[in-house]
Amino acid sequence: MRALLADRDENLLEAVACGLRPLALDVATTKARCIDLLRPKRYDLLIACERLEDGSGLALLGEAERRWPAMLRVFAVAPHRLALLKGRLVPFNLHRTIAYPVDPAHVRELLTRRASPCGT
Repeated sequence: MRALLADRDENLLEAVACGLRPLALDVATTKARCIDLLRPKRYDLLIACERLEDGSGLALLGEAERRWPAMLRVFAVAPHRLALLKGRLVPFNLHRTIAYPVDPAHVRELLTRRASPCGT
């Protein structure tokens, strides 16, 4: 299983990546870098936080939905922000939302569920 995590906070990305070893996790701080990584590689999971260095994590998830519809797409957002955005998330066809900051245990759970024969 391969995952890509996008957030503008490099320290958070490093902490999550360390917490997930030996699972395959790539990280990026920009939407542009994510698209570059997504093109040649097959990812099972894309987790995008609300803000990236060059724009919106939701915009990235929307583009990923159009270009790689089979990939699991998860939005990481602070709970108070989720309450404000809830009705606006439907067009993005997300598989799930998780609390921000991202917890490595949530990512591991998502990857494990995806890897199981009955996982979604």
